[in-house]
Amino acid sequence: MKMIVELEKATLAFKALFPLLDTDLDRELDSRGFAIPSPGRNVLRVSQDGRETVAIRWTKGDTEVFYDPGRAMLSSEGRSPQQVAEAFGELCDVAQSLLGGTFDAQLKWSELNAVVRSAGTKQPLTSIGAHADPLIASIGNLLGAKTQRFSVTACSPVTGDALRPLTELEDWSFVSVEPLIANPGYYLTRVVIRRSTAKPIAEFTLKLENFTQSVISHLEKDHQ
Repeated sequence: MKMIVELEKATLAFKALFPLLDTDLDRELDSRGFAIPSPGRNVLRVSQDGRETVAIRWTKGDTEVFYDPGRAMLSSEGRSPQQVAEAFGELCDVAQSLLGGTFDAQLKWSELNAVVRSAGTKQPLTSIGAHADPLIASIGNLLGAKTQRFSVTACSPVTGDALRPLTELEDWSFVSVEPLIANPGYYLTRVVIRRSTAKPIAEFTLKLENFTQSVISHLEKDHQ
């Protein structure tokens, strides 16, 4: 299967803002071979809710590391799962070293967020559209036009307070597969895995490509 990781991002989010000192991170990351690009130490970051914050950036190989103190996030980002996983492992070591025994208590959640483009053995519109759903047909009746499924989406059950924003959940999984709009011969897969500890995310970063391939293989196999 041909596959391109458009983005893989592994993040540590802390409960309190400004959890780490910039100078401490500079020292620790420099000792591990990360460098601050020049120019480009401070970069503007835009969150999903549109809020703008200023983060500090380091690079190592093809991977970037961002520390966003105003949102209390430390992340490794890139297109190579191996390099992102290695950088994330180093970030975990750095954070644990700087925070000591309070690391687990200060960690809010850890998350993998990825977007993958891939080509399977079938046309995505065919394999995805073959998944019949009475709701899709009902929508077609309301539209007065024939409709078919365009995407497949799954998420972990939401427990507890139903009014709590999903972005605040500490344990969350989300996977969606749909045709790439610009070229429907490709699948576009989005994956979000969030856990209350860092280890599961560190492990999953290396499994992203195999996971994506398995999801699409099941999608195509179910409707041969």
